[in-house]
Parts: sequence; structure tokens; C-alpha cells
Amino acid sequence: MAALVDLTLFRSRAFAVGSLAGMAFGLVPSAFFFVLALYLQQGRGYSALFSGAVLAAAGALTLAWQAHAGSAWALVPGLVLVGFGIGAVLVPLSSAVLAGVDARLAGAAAGVLATAQQVGGAVGVAVIGVAFFAAGSVVHGFVVSLCVVAGLTVLTAVLAQLSRPAR
Repeated sequence: MAALVDLTLFRSRAFAVGSLAGMAFGLVPSAFFFVLALYLQQGRGYSALFSGAVLAAAGALTLAWQAHAGSAWALVPGLVLVGFGIGAVLVPLSSAVLAGVDARLAGAAAGVLATAQQVGGAVGVAVIGVAFFAAGSVVHGFVVSLCVVAGLTVLTAVLAQLSRPAR
């Protein structure tokens, strides 16, 4: 039986240390967005899923509005909104989706959710790529693509609201 990972890879110092650095940096976004989600939900009483999707949509539209700006620095406010919005959605999404799942099925449910996210990412790249290249110019493609992204994030916000248990 073959090993899942060939441990000889770790003989290379660059690979071993680089993998450790990758793992260390991988902790940063997750930890940051975890405490941000806690702050938004428990400290401010917001639904992180809803507010995060709306922020990402607002950021995408802000980026689309600034696409023709003379400086790339004009994109910063939109990038901040998109980053904040995506971060506010990513961490609590898993918790919200898996919260009502029977503990015996938690592993399978988490696997299905991870697969759904990966498939969504692949389909998203395909759909947005088609929108981008069909638009003609790079700037117009950027604007059209961001409008599609904004629409998809609004759809996410609506689905997040619909997935909440009835009170």
C-alpha cells in the first residue's frame, strides 16, 4: 500500500520550512475572520452571513464603479469591502450550515459542504470568466464580471436568510 504523502519531500529544507510557513500563514485569515465573526454576531448582534454577503456585493459594485479610475489606488475601498464581506461569510457559513446536523453525520456533512464550496469556486471561475471575456475589453469585462459577482453575493445573502431557522 502506498503512503498518502511521500515523507522524503520533507528532506528538502525549502519544502519543509515553506510548508510550515504556509501552515503558519494559513492560521492568520481563519483566526482573524473567526474573531471578526464573533464580534459581528455576539458583539454587534448582526447575522454575519447576511451582512458579509451584502458587504461583498457593495464592494464589487464599488470596484466596478472605480474600474475606469486613473489610479489603481481607487480600487482600495472596494477591495476592503469585498475582503471584509468575504471574511465575514466564510467562517460562520460552516457553523450555520452544520449547526443542525446530527453529530453522527457531521463528518459527511462537512465533506459535502467543502465539496459544494469547491464546486462553487470552479463554476464561479467558469461563469465569471465567460462574462469577462465576452465583454470585449478588459475594463468592461472587469465591470461586467463584478456586477455578476455582486448579483451572486446578493443571492448568497438571500439564501443565508432563507436558511435561518424559523423563530
